[in-house]
Amino acid sequence: MPVCSSGKEATVPDPEAHDHWRALLEARPDDEPLWTSPTAVLDYVESRRDTMPLNHRLKAQSPTLAQSAHFFSDHLRTGLRTWVLGRVPDDDTLMAPCN
Repeated sequence: MPVCSSGKEATVPDPEAHDHWRALLEARPDDEPLWTSPTAVLDYVESRRDTMPLNHRLKAQSPTLAQSAHFFSDHLRTGLRTWVLGRVPDDDTLMAPCN
């Protein structure tokens, strides 16, 4: 398997990524404004930008890797949605369509 610039094997997705971004979100203070907190995930994505072109090429060459990336994306979307909904009051009108 190709090796990325950090010396790790390039995988799509990184097996540790799910745990890493969940820990970033869970570490955010409860009283932090909701739309400030997701910057932790964006910071994580920024830290991965050097490996993104390689990951894109690998996904294009392998349907199995592409499928695993979709699985990861689904987990990320579900995890973010659950995290956000857990931080807003039930009567928040902006979030009502998400419930």
